[in-house]
Amino acid sequence: HHIREALQMITEQGCDYVFSVVRRHQFRWEEVDKKDCKNPTSLNIDVAHRPRRQDWHGELYENGSFYFSTRTALESSLKQLGKIAYYEMLPEYSVDIDVDIDWPVAEQRVLRFGYFGREENAAVRLFLCKVSGCVTNGQIFTSVSGEDHVAINARDVAGIQMLQRENIEVFLISNVNEPLSKGLLEKVAQLTGCGLQFGEQQNGFEMEQLMKEKKLCWDEVAFMGENVIKTSPGVPPVLHILYVSFIGHTQVRSCSLY
Repeated sequence: HHIREALQMITEQGCDYVFSVVRRHQFRWEEVDKKDCKNPTSLNIDVAHRPRRQDWHGELYENGSFYFSTRTALESSLKQLGKIAYYEMLPEYSVDIDVDIDWPVAEQRVLRFGYFGREENAAVRLFLCKVSGCVTNGQIFTSVSGEDHVAINARDVAGIQMLQRENIEVFLISNVNEPLSKGLLEKVAQLTGCGLQFGEQQNGFEMEQLMKEKKLCWDEVAFMGENVIKTSPGVPPVLHILYVSFIGHTQVRSCSLY
């Protein structure tokens, strides 16, 4: 978005020359010849009233990320510049790689802020959880009388309750390939206080209709399970989309680590 916004400064704001800068908080001093025995002079602060760096507004430095100019300005070798402007970038976007020790700094910036900086995640409003292997341990026990039983982890229930307290609706999802009977699935949903969505199709749970009914978009839904959910033609598998929301939302992530 930096390049797009800087370009708009030329196309929409009438600038002839735009360059990128970054704000730095460095106290600069005059360079002197040691042979002259001259005291150096501070170039940008009052030494008698030295500020704290975090309280000082700092200075703008070119960071060399980009330079934009109109064709007219470029053809004049930048000698006839009209309106000049700078585009300030945040420090996390500006890392100079000049020597080997700069690489670890750049790597940590990417790991912390991402390639495109921090982005606000949409609030998750619906959490879909596959029954087998998530709420249960994937095992089915059969009694002498022929009744099926499953074990539900109390920590899973506590995690679901954490989400519900954050006003996140939780649905247990299943389909005809699920080894558990529909009656047993309904009992699990009742015990956990969740809704139950049972898909009739062999190829998985169709969730787009549910999202449409609740007026939700992809960024507001998270999914936990090992299978890929079928979507409409042209839409990527739900697992790939929703996993991003799952790892990016605080409450859902806390539930998964519980």
